Amino acid sequence: MDWLSRDKKEVQKYLDDPRCGFVFTVNGFETLFELIGRLHDPESINKIPKELPVLFVAGQEDPVGSYGKAVLGVAESFQNSGMTQVECNYIPVCATSWSMKWAGRSGCRPFKMNFNTARVAGPSF
Repeated sequence: MDWLSRDKKEVQKYLDDPRCGFVFTVNGFETLFELIGRLHDPESINKIPKELPVLFVAGQEDPVGSYGKAVLGVAESFQNSGMTQVECNYIPVCATSWSMKWAGRSGCRPFKMNFNTARVAGPSF
């Protein structure tokens, strides 16, 4: 589990927490793969509201998203479907998806905050 963070104390907290480190149920895996399939299904993507703001975050060193390539592919599919507010940000420092918990420590938070603020606040006058 040392890939979770470079902060050894945080890794130990994760290992000590009985709510962490569980194995998915069969239903959990089934649902996960069904949802992943929908991300690659044009019919499913076309059902998403075109004005829905979507932020994709990919770690350049995260094998879960094919080092950002798979995430970029999904983001492009969303854009190609006509969605107008799709952003994809790469995080070189935050190597894994789990490390977003500690994103504020590594300078990865600003783009996320900017994305959220722009959507909540709306256009400035």
